[in-house]
Amino acid sequence: MLDSPRHPVSRRTALAVGTVAAATALAGCELDPPEDDAPGKGPDALLSDEEHDTDLAGKAARSISTTLNEVRAAANRHVGLAQALAGLVAMHEAHHALLADSGADQDPSTSPSAPVTAPPSSGEALSRVTTSERKLAQRLEDWAVNARSGQFARVLASMAASVAQHVSVLPKAKEPAG
Repeated sequence: MLDSPRHPVSRRTALAVGTVAAATALAGCELDPPEDDAPGKGPDALLSDEEHDTDLAGKAARSISTTLNEVRAAANRHVGLAQALAGLVAMHEAHHALLADSGADQDPSTSPSAPVTAPPSSGEALSRVTTSERKLAQRLEDWAVNARSGQFARVLASMAASVAQHVSVLPKAKEPAG
């Protein structure tokens, strides 16, 4: 595991987490009434709005957990990346905790069973982390679009934006000299 020293939480982080927590608390409120003319399609049509969003929260929590494990593996194997990846670790831990607090399904059988290993070169590891983070941001955006609660959609979209912002400040992977 990544052993990072505890840093005091910045005002900006505290406000962001507080805003997301408040939005999640309101996610159960039905502020956006369902459209009467929207045809139900697929198995999700049989779920209540709350069940649907709880299912999305579970998917998001598992996806964040998988990505967090990949980031930790890269940081542990390549000590030189640990500082650059520390922000991602903290962000994913906060997002995962928020979703867990909201009652997201934490079924351990859906967790990755094999330990995650990082590539041998730090450039490859950073490239894999960047790709994984971009895929996570896209999944969070897709789930935000599919969320039935407007408040929960905004929480997922905020998480996607946070991931994208953190990816934008990652160092660029260097090509191996050849």
